[in-house]
Amino acid sequence: MKKFSIILAVLLAVENVYAETFIVDSMEYYISYPAATEACLKSYLGHQNSVTIPSMVTYNNRNYAVTKVGSHCFRNNTTISEVIIPNTIVEIEEECFYGCSNLASINIPSTVTMIGYGCFKRSGLTSIDIPNSISILPQQCFCSCSNLVSVNIPNSVTRIEEDCFNGCTNLSGNIILHNVHLGNYTFYGCSMLDSVFIYEGGIRSSCFENCTNLKYFGLFSTTPFYDATYIDCRAFANCYNLKTVVLGNTVEWFWNSAFIGCNLDTLVLKNEENIVYVMDDGSSSHLYSIDGLVGMNPDSTILVVPCNKLNVYETTYLWAHFWNIIEDCSNEEPDNPDPVGIERTTMPETIINTTNGCISINCFVDGNVKIYDMMGRLVDVIRNGTLSKPLQQGVYLVKFDNNQTRKVIVGSM
Repeated sequence: MKKFSIILAVLLAVENVYAETFIVDSMEYYISYPAATEACLKSYLGHQNSVTIPSMVTYNNRNYAVTKVGSHCFRNNTTISEVIIPNTIVEIEEECFYGCSNLASINIPSTVTMIGYGCFKRSGLTSIDIPNSISILPQQCFCSCSNLVSVNIPNSVTRIEEDCFNGCTNLSGNIILHNVHLGNYTFYGCSMLDSVFIYEGGIRSSCFENCTNLKYFGLFSTTPFYDATYIDCRAFANCYNLKTVVLGNTVEWFWNSAFIGCNLDTLVLKNEENIVYVMDDGSSSHLYSIDGLVGMNPDSTILVVPCNKLNVYETTYLWAHFWNIIEDCSNEEPDNPDPVGIERTTMPETIINTTNGCISINCFVDGNVKIYDMMGRLVDVIRNGTLSKPLQQGVYLVKFDNNQTRKVIVGSM
């Protein structure tokens, strides 16, 4: 009898909690009773180009705050070109704007804390600002948004899940990320992307594969998260314009296919504690054959190693194949690296600049300054003076007598 009473009580409780849908102004909403004060926009039934989601909706003489845009709400709606979201919305659910090919503009208010899987996949967005309230960009969120040119990712974002920007073929410019971990295929096929800087974080397999315009990548992590200790399989496969890669002091190894299809001019290794090695199958922590360096040319690729590690690399199998190994003793990471500018030295009285195809160096210290091209060839030596030397567009290394080495890029690349 007691068991029957419990079952009856549960059934009565379930009976008193039920869902109801209703339509107001071409919008279908979902609410649950008995204590519902909020509504979810379930689907849009209209045919307008510009849609404004209300912050409040009235049904049966009761007001409900609209707090969610439901899954598949606008899916494959090819009419809408603009959606205005009120600041009562806290969640935009999965595939909400999937396939909205004419949706070029949308605001995401700072009240939104969660965006669902594939939310804007295959939409027509041209630019997007992610609010500081978002910490995770989910899988396939902007996948195949071929019109997307620019994205603003704030420091609040700590994870960008796999395939998030996969196939965004017009996403261009520089991506600068702080404390972010990237999933598999995150920027796969972003063929217009120019450079990527990651301060604290890590990347996974095929993250930048087929980013054919990518020229510079820097990972400046200091915290050894798991994915910050290695460069995963095919991370930069077929990035044939990738010229400079800087791997921070957390990176200890990379897969032998990480740079396949590349043609690196410069590889900078910052790990001062351990020599960086190449792994072929994950079973061992030893250097492997020259195949591990596919995407580099030991005859021409410049290897920049940490201070006091020159002899170690020159005498270690695999790295010993490199003809151009340079030691960097600056111990400084640039605060705001600029792919069309200069990485600063720690020498306060030294000015390095690039203007009209020239490197200008004003030296108020004794000693020589050497300029190398990316083939490792000495271009010129400056002795206690000023050089303004016309140079072709490209990347150069400026090396001081105290072994500080800085990268200079002349011209727009």
